[in-house]
Order: sequence, then C-alpha cells, then structure tokens
Amino acid sequence: MANFPTAYPNLRTIPATAPEREALLSSNSSRRSKPFENQPPDDGVSSIMSDGALQNTNGPLHMAAPPDGQGNTRPSICDDRLRHLDVSFWTTVSISNDLAARILSVYLTTDHPLLGTFDPNLFVNDLVNHQTTNCSRLLVSTVLYWGCQIYAAFDQKVRDYTNSFCNEAEELWLHEQHNDTSLNVASAQLLSLAYLGHGKDHYVLRFLSAAIDMGKRLSLLDVDPSLARGNLANLSPEIQRRMAYTAWGLFNWAVLTTMFYQQPNLQYPEHPPVLPIPDGEIVDAAPKRLAHVDAHMIAPASPSFMGHTFPALCSFWKIMHGVSVSYYKNRKSLLQEHINLNFAELKYRELLDWSQALPPDAALRDDSPHHVVILHIWFHAAVLDIFRPFVHGSQRDRSRVLSFSEQHLSPDDAFGTSVRQLKQLVINYRCYHESSTYTMLWQTALIYVANAVLHDTHDPEWRFYFLACINAYEGLRKSYRVAELISRALLTMALRGGCMTVSEANTLEVQMMEAGGRHLKDDDVRATFMVDLDLAMLNPEAARVEVLAKRFNEIVLFRDLTTVDDEEAQSFRRL
Repeated sequence: MANFPTAYPNLRTIPATAPEREALLSSNSSRRSKPFENQPPDDGVSSIMSDGALQNTNGPLHMAAPPDGQGNTRPSICDDRLRHLDVSFWTTVSISNDLAARILSVYLTTDHPLLGTFDPNLFVNDLVNHQTTNCSRLLVSTVLYWGCQIYAAFDQKVRDYTNSFCNEAEELWLHEQHNDTSLNVASAQLLSLAYLGHGKDHYVLRFLSAAIDMGKRLSLLDVDPSLARGNLANLSPEIQRRMAYTAWGLFNWAVLTTMFYQQPNLQYPEHPPVLPIPDGEIVDAAPKRLAHVDAHMIAPASPSFMGHTFPALCSFWKIMHGVSVSYYKNRKSLLQEHINLNFAELKYRELLDWSQALPPDAALRDDSPHHVVILHIWFHAAVLDIFRPFVHGSQRDRSRVLSFSEQHLSPDDAFGTSVRQLKQLVINYRCYHESSTYTMLWQTALIYVANAVLHDTHDPEWRFYFLACINAYEGLRKSYRVAELISRALLTMALRGGCMTVSEANTLEVQMMEAGGRHLKDDDVRATFMVDLDLAMLNPEAARVEVLAKRFNEIVLFRDLTTVDDEEAQSFRRL
C-alpha cells in the first residue's frame, strides 16, 4: 500500500520486551514511571493512574496535562472561562463548580473532537455567562452524565453523580422532547451515547431516533439541497455554526452506530446535511484535495484541542453513509446476497482518496493526539466492514484483483492489511495514550481485532492480541459498565471456538468484575449491538453482546473443559 502512505503508514511493531508485553496485558497499562518530557498536552486530562513503579516505553506518553504547581494530578480545566462556572445555574445536582468544570473539560478534550455535537466555543461562552442560546439545562446535564462516566477512571467517587445527572437529564427531556431545537437534538444524541456506555442499551435507539426525527423537522437532515442553501443566506454565522455542528455531529453518530454497532431497527438519515462542515478546512475526497471554498466552509473558531479531526470525519462518514444504506438499510436477506464487489471497491477507493486529502495534523504520527489515532482506527474498521462479506465468501470474490490496484490487491489483501494496521493501532494506543482507559470511542478496534484473531488462532501471537483487547476492556470498566458485558461476550466466543479453557476464561472474568468494584456479575446491563461480526452477517440476533454474554454461564456450567489449574490460568494471562 505504498501508494497510500497516509492510510497505511509504517507503524511500530508490538513491544518486544517482557515488561512492555506484561504492561499491555494489564488493565492499567497507561501508567508510566515518568511522563515523556516536554510532551505537549494531548488528552485533556492529567494522570492520576500511577500507583507504582512501572516500565519506560519507547515512545511519547500522551497525557492531557501535567500536574499543577501544587503537585495535584486531577484532570485539568481546558478553558480558563470554566474557572468562572456557576454550575448551580444549570443543575439542581449538588456538585462543586471546580469538579463540574473538570468533568466538562474531560468530555470536551477527550470525546468532543470526535463527536462535535455542538460548537464548543459557543457552548462554553453561554455556559459561564448564563445565556441559553448555545447552552441549556438539558445539554449541561447530558454532558455531565457522559462526562461523569469518563471522569470515573480518575475518581470512583464521581460514580455517585452519574445516576443523578442521568435522572435529571431524563426529567428535563420529558419537558423538552416536543420542543424542536438544535440544543435538544444535541442532548438527545449525547444521551444515546451515555446510555450505551452506562449499559442502558434499550434507551440508545429511542434517543438516537428522537434526535434524528427532531433533526429532520429542523431541516438539519434530509432536506432539499436547493431549499436549504437558500435558507442559509438568512442565517447569521453564529446560528450556522450552531446548526452545522449539531447536524454533522448527529449524522456522523448515526452512521457510526449503523456501521460499527449494527443496532437493529435504527433509523437512517437518507441524505447528509446540506449545512457546511464546520471549522474551515474541509477534506473533500472527490477532487482529492483540501477545499477552501467560502461557500462550503464556516470560518474556524474552535479551541486548539479540537484539531481538524471533526471536519475530516464529516467527509469520512459521508462516504460511509453510502455503505450503511447499501449494506444494512431494510436488509431482508443475507448480507452477501444483496451487495456486490464493484460497489465495495468503489467505496474503498473513495476512502483511500479521502485519506490522501487529510490535512497534515490528521495524518498519523508518533505525536498525534488521541482523536487522530481513533480517526485512523475507524478508517481501518470501515475497510473491514466493506470487505468482510467477501473475505468469507467465494474464493473468486476473495482473490479478485481490485481494478485500480497496481499491486494486484484483492479483497483478502485489503482486509488483511487493515487487520494488521488495527492490531498495531491497538497496541500503540494502549501503550502511549492514557485516554485508552477512559474513552469508549476507541473500543471498536478491540471488538474488530478480537474477532480477527479468533478466526486466525494458528497465528502464534493471537493470544497476545486477544488478551490485550480483554485487558483494555478491563481498563475501561471503571468508567463504563458495558465494557464488562463486551468482554464476557468475547470470552464466550473464545470458549465456543475451543481457544480457551473455562479456567482461563473464569480468571479473566473475575478480574473484570474486580475492576468494576464488584464480586458478582452486573446482570442488569443491556447491550443489543453486535460483537460476533461474522455471525452478524448470518444471524444478527445471536451475534448481540448481551446474547453471547449470557451464554458464558451456560458454557462454564455445562461444558466439560476444565483441564488446567489456577497456576496455568495465571500463566496464560502473562503470555
């Protein structure tokens, strides 16, 4: 893939030393003996993960901010305006201004560069000035609900606030659900995400559908382009920014949920937003260059932590929207029966062209911020989704040379190359980005890599990669209840395939529960999205996270596979 170095860069190989490998198989591998000197702030949060002497690494550790002058290692405040926050104006939950500002900062610097659901600058301005044009009580409660889940990785006491903000957001939604505003659209979308991480999956589709319906009524989605462009002339730049962020944030999240989670019965936007992509430089894959056309961009005014990732993702999800509609909309037959390789090849070429047009700060480098790494994770996951139906199909489709490929690239080749890239991205992200323990947005890589290695257990490194994924979920468990269920479902897949003994799986299951501060399974967690990606093409119902997670107990109880003792199980974990 030398012709596409941005999409397929030369990444580091997996860490070779025993201490590094051991760290990757720990739920807390983001800890380091010391931060990388002179490394600029990246992930928006300073480290409180270190609780013991740990190994050095060969690359930069991406910490959001260094400790302050007093040696405090609490998550930092990302915008000085937030130091003037009076949170009691927005919420009835009793929380200090300082803690609320830090929770908001964790969200803004970690997930918002990828989600972009609202204009962060306008939001903070109205938040601290008690204005309701770009901020609302519902939006604040929703962001704090999601932000508390992120922040729990640093302070478990914040878990007590999670349900409080969830309850407040739900109560406010009852009063706002029939009031069509862009702020309510953004709130409903973020609620769907917060419910996903909190293990309340039965609400995810409800609130995402509500956001899409409201977005359509507000002409944010599925509007006639000629009418929409005529209306743009009557909007102030500030209103355009507010509406554009929400429109594209909602569109992107809807397509992502369709592709990577394959949520059943999800609504589909018929068309991308007509509103301009926010923040200046727009990646336009069609002319294979950066577009700087005034008619198609909004002047940049976002904080530096946003980078150019969100506008790049808008163009990315616009391409993938075509894939989601073709592959999954109104699907009534097996996936392999209603898609063709010519279409898959077309979309793959569009993605490669998109990658070549990325702005310099969205290309993958050793010092790339976390959101750039996740952008590339999503790219390779998308490639796997495009070609998955063909690599498990006929030999003719698997080996057919793609028409544009000078290197005689086949679907098998494209699929395998992106699997290798994803493996290395998982390892690098776990090694060098602390956000691997507190953002849920990168977990797509974990599901996809775990699926890939379980189908290639002849590879001597398969267990290493699989355990790296399982332990990454263990690291996420402090923040997200759903991480436990996903991990259990993946263990079920390993047990079902005879790749792991019951004793080994039980050892990992106990560690996961302990990471969540419990000794019993969290049985009320819901997760209806897909985890067995190959099975999902044939039997989506059986491929769901919660279905496979429930099978874990069945296999443990009724399968006669207990052939190793505890010492051997511990040796397995240390591979």
